[in-house]
Amino acid sequence: MENFYEEFDEDEKYDFEQDYEDFSNQIAINMKDIRMKYPAERSTKLYSNGKKKLDPAIYTGTGGNLVLYYKLLQYGEYSTKERLATDFLSALEINCKIINSASLKGRKCTSPSFFQGSAGIYTMACLFYHNYSEDEDASENFQKYFDLLIQAKKLCFGSKAEDEILYGNAGYLYCLLTLYKLDLTKLMKDTLLSSIEEVALELFKIGSEKGESESVLLYSFPREEGKPYLGGAHGLIGILYMLLEASKVSSKLSDSEDFMETIQRSCNFLVDIQLESGNFPNKVGDTSGKLLHFCHGAPGAIPLLILASEIYTDEGYLKSAEKAGEIIWERGLLLKGFGVCHGISGNAYVLHSLYRATGDLKWRYRAQKFAKSTCDDDVKTVVYNYETPSRLEVGLPDSPYSLMEGISGNTVMLIDMVQEEERDPKFPGYEI
Repeated sequence: MENFYEEFDEDEKYDFEQDYEDFSNQIAINMKDIRMKYPAERSTKLYSNGKKKLDPAIYTGTGGNLVLYYKLLQYGEYSTKERLATDFLSALEINCKIINSASLKGRKCTSPSFFQGSAGIYTMACLFYHNYSEDEDASENFQKYFDLLIQAKKLCFGSKAEDEILYGNAGYLYCLLTLYKLDLTKLMKDTLLSSIEEVALELFKIGSEKGESESVLLYSFPREEGKPYLGGAHGLIGILYMLLEASKVSSKLSDSEDFMETIQRSCNFLVDIQLESGNFPNKVGDTSGKLLHFCHGAPGAIPLLILASEIYTDEGYLKSAEKAGEIIWERGLLLKGFGVCHGISGNAYVLHSLYRATGDLKWRYRAQKFAKSTCDDDVKTVVYNYETPSRLEVGLPDSPYSLMEGISGNTVMLIDMVQEEERDPKFPGYEI
C-alpha cells in the first residue's frame, strides 16, 4: 500500500493544469451517459505488479468489494438485484474467511476502524441484511454481525489503539453512527448510543490531553510519538467530524459545554490556520499546502466545516469550506488518478458536499465535471503515465481494483453521481 502520510516532495507535481470552463447557467452536464464498465476483483487483492495478498480491509483490500456491490444494489435494476445480492454474499463469505483464518493463525486485527478493521466488514453485512436480504434468517444474520461489531469496541481501548479515521477510534465511530441511522429495536439503538458516547468521550479525553496547552483537541499519528496530522484520514479534521456527528445523536455529548466548546475552539483553530490558497496544512506547523486530497488537505475539511456551520450556526465555517472548494476546483484533478482517498473521485464527492450545503448549482456542476473527467481519455493518458516513487508501477495505484485507491471506488463515485437526484452522494467511510 502506498504510504499516504509520507513527507511530500517539494519538486513533485501533484495535479493537472486544468482548463475546464467554469459553471454558467448555459452549461449543463448529463451524468446519465456514464455507464458502469469496470470489473471488480472478487477473491484476492491484486497489486499492480501482479502480486496477490489476502487482505479483507475495506480501504485497499477485498472488503471494498462489499461497498461496491452494496452500491450496485442501490443502483441496479430489479432484475439484477438477485445476482448482485449473491455477489455481495460471496464477497462477505470470502472476507469473513480471511478474518477468521488470520485470527486462527494469531494475526488478529488490532484496528477497530471501518477502513482497516473487521468492523467495516460487519457494518456492511448489517446494512445488507437490514436493507436487501429477503432470506428468512436475515434478522438472525443481522444480529450476528451487529454483535461482532459491538465486540470490536474493545479494540478502541487496547494498547495498540489509534485515534484517526483510517486506523483508529474515529473510524469505529463511523460504523456505529452509520448503523444508528437505521430503524432498529430500542435495545440495539441503546447499545449503539452507549458505545458512541463511550468511544467519543475516550477520543475527547485523549485529544484534550494532547492539546491542553492550546485549549483545543490535538492528536498524533501514530498516537505514541507520532506527528500532529490535521487531515481527514489521519488527523484532527476527521476526528472532529465524527465527534460532531456523535453530538447530533447524543444529548449527553451535545449538552456538555466542555465537549461542544472545545470542539468549536478546535474548529476555529483550523479556520485560523487555513492557508491563503484555501488549502489546509497536512500537520501542525506546516505551511506548504501542497497535498490536496482526503488524507491531507482541503477535501477532508469540507464536510467538517459544513457540519460545524450547521451545529454552531456560524456562516464563517461555510465560507471557509467554500474557500477550500475553490482550491479543489483549481488544483483537484490529481495526477495520482481516480481514487477516492487521494484522487479525483474523492474530490468530486466533497465538491458535491458543498452543493448539498449551499444549493449553489456551481458546486454541482464542478462535482459532475470532476466525475466525468475520470472517463475522459485525455485525462486517463496523463494519469496512466504519471511517475512517482511511492508506487510499484507507473500510472497505476498499488491496489488498482480497490475501493479507496482503485476502480471500485471510482465506480462507486460514478454510481452516486449518476443517481444523485435520488440518493445524496456521501463520501464513503466518512460522511454520515
